[in-house]
Amino acid sequence: MIAVLKVATLILCLTPFPAGTAQGSGRTAAHAATTPTSRQSVSRPSSQMAAIISKVDTQDKVVALTFDDGPDPRYTPAVLKLARDKHVRFTFFVVGRQAQLYPDLLKQEVAEGHVIGNHTWDHRLLRGQRGDVDTSEIAQCGTLLERMLGTPIKLFRPPSGEWDVATRSAAGGLGYQVVLWSAAVGHHSAQRPESMARRIIRRIRPGTIILAHDGDPTGNHLNRTPNIQAAAIIVDELQRRGYRFVTIPELLALSGENRGPRVQPQEQKSAS
Repeated sequence: MIAVLKVATLILCLTPFPAGTAQGSGRTAAHAATTPTSRQSVSRPSSQMAAIISKVDTQDKVVALTFDDGPDPRYTPAVLKLARDKHVRFTFFVVGRQAQLYPDLLKQEVAEGHVIGNHTWDHRLLRGQRGDVDTSEIAQCGTLLERMLGTPIKLFRPPSGEWDVATRSAAGGLGYQVVLWSAAVGHHSAQRPESMARRIIRRIRPGTIILAHDGDPTGNHLNRTPNIQAAAIIVDELQRRGYRFVTIPELLALSGENRGPRVQPQEQKSAS
């Protein structure tokens, strides 16, 4: 991990954005806008600025399928069953408030070999917030997760992928690496599971990080079942093509044999 952070720090981190202009900003009414590409120059960030990862350069046919916004008894059990049936492992970016409500689901994720990441305490959008708000949201979730699981949590994903320099500084100061994504299952151009899956499969390259959802902490009554059905199709097809599904730490470990992870503009998730 030290090697990964050095590569990301020296080569890959973007110039800090002023508040309100970071990657991942803005959502359409359908929560489906794609993130504009950044023209910012590469520079060396401060020592506390978190590295940001959205894919890994590797020749190995591996991808990481990640799920946000759980745990949720309506959806997480189906994701765990998918993982058991297909003999794969995922990375879950969990909301602290959800973990507090459903601790057994959280512990089941870990017991079945999955990796847990921090997705803030209550899914508050962090871009444009004060630094102390960012720190509180991340730290409160992290403290709960570490107390419940007895292990450090070092992966963080900001809600909706929205971040700014304060977010990066808060995450870095707490020892986190920021993990975004390079392909999102939900999108305004694909509504049915089959079309959602086809859209992702066309975009897959070795080292891709895929975003899906197994919860809805927003109160918007979002149905995550199509996400999970699409994920099952994606797993089947990519396994048929010889891809392996790995966790984020396993994916990042491959950068030690290659040229390391790099920051790329990620797609805005369809719903947060």
